[in-house]
Amino acid sequence: MDQIIAEILTYASAHQLEAIGAIAGLLCVWMLMRQLIWTWPLGVTYAVISVYLFVDARLYGQVLLHVYFVVMNLYGWYHWIFGRGAGEERLLVTMTSMKVMSVVLGLSTVGVIVLATLFDAFTDADLPYLDMSIAVLSVGAMWLTARKKLESWVLWLVIDVAYLVIFYLTKNYFYLLLYLGYIPMAVEGFFLWRRDLVLTPAPTH
Repeated sequence: MDQIIAEILTYASAHQLEAIGAIAGLLCVWMLMRQLIWTWPLGVTYAVISVYLFVDARLYGQVLLHVYFVVMNLYGWYHWIFGRGAGEERLLVTMTSMKVMSVVLGLSTVGVIVLATLFDAFTDADLPYLDMSIAVLSVGAMWLTARKKLESWVLWLVIDVAYLVIFYLTKNYFYLLLYLGYIPMAVEGFFLWRRDLVLTPAPTH
């Protein structure tokens, strides 16, 4: 047991930035589940740290994705504050129309095929097809989250499971543990948001 603890402490000492990113990401999702506005500035911190880590890991799809996350966290911060209706204390949880979801999934499919092929052919990226599948699907999930759509949690659950594979293969163990934690949080987040959806029904646009 002492040896295991020593190995964990040694790994943590050598990967401090990774640990900080994992903690920031965990707190970010915890706040998101509870619809706390501070999820967004914390999300910016997590995304910036992740950009650096993924450049080092040569996961270029994740680099692009987390640059996008920086922008979308800023947008989500703005929208959750200024997108509220008159008299509303906070932005309401709503659902996405089938038409919009079809567009999101259709564009995601095309994006995966095109980007994965390009990254596989012209870069030294590791796991380009898995990397791009997660990255492109996350683009749609992040947009839905910023708009406070219930379906975002379903996409995040799928993404979280896929991330376990990529972090195991790249030996990114702090983020592996982080995404193990994300899976039950995504389930709980869905039901917490659905409860608010039932209590405060809103348009489905």
